[in-house]
Amino acid sequence: MSADEQPILQLIGLHKEYPGAVEPQVVLRGLDAAFARGESVAIVGPSGCGKSTLLHIAGTLDEPTSGRVVIGGRDTSKLTEQELARLRNRNIGMVFQDHHLLPQCTALENALLPSIVFRDSAADESPKDRAMRLLDRAGLAEHAHKLPGQLSGGERQRVALVRALINQPDIVLADEPTGALDRETARRMMELLAELHREEKATLIVVTHAREHARMLDRTLELRDGTLVPAPEDSR
Repeated sequence: MSADEQPILQLIGLHKEYPGAVEPQVVLRGLDAAFARGESVAIVGPSGCGKSTLLHIAGTLDEPTSGRVVIGGRDTSKLTEQELARLRNRNIGMVFQDHHLLPQCTALENALLPSIVFRDSAADESPKDRAMRLLDRAGLAEHAHKLPGQLSGGERQRVALVRALINQPDIVLADEPTGALDRETARRMMELLAELHREEKATLIVVTHAREHARMLDRTLELRDGTLVPAPEDSR
């Protein structure tokens, strides 16, 4: 990232703690980080160290005890609930370990859900056309009209990825997106994530426990003692 290029996402002095029986449980300790437009970053660390908490704060699904999250130059703490909801829907795509698909909706309908809330009238293609193109890119065109219960675990996660991309977000946050998949399906899912991130030019941040998956991305950060540091083996 050049010196004059503004990061798409800045985490500034993030501190997060939870009440404890004797003393507060501190998860984040003055964490600072910046993420460039279009880059891909893995966040690794032991279970329970706060990786998911960090991702939820970055995605404005949770609030820090103190500190700021700045997205596209906008301090999210200064936004109204309506402005924050619009920013979250338009600028951020989320993929979780559990796909969170609606069981009564088809793969195509699930993929389209965020576009119902917000539609970019200036977009080159309709939401349905974009959803079908992305489903096809994910190898799911023939499953577009199937319900989640008729899909495999890997297929459901790919639908969730298409849903995260439907509004052409600036940032895609993925929280252990392969955690519930077998080894080979997980590898293919990560390869698809990395490929679509490059094609869509979105910033991709993935929380993962798998170092082999982390190596597919541009750089790797480790959450250690409440702060982010370059992972030891990451020499890029």
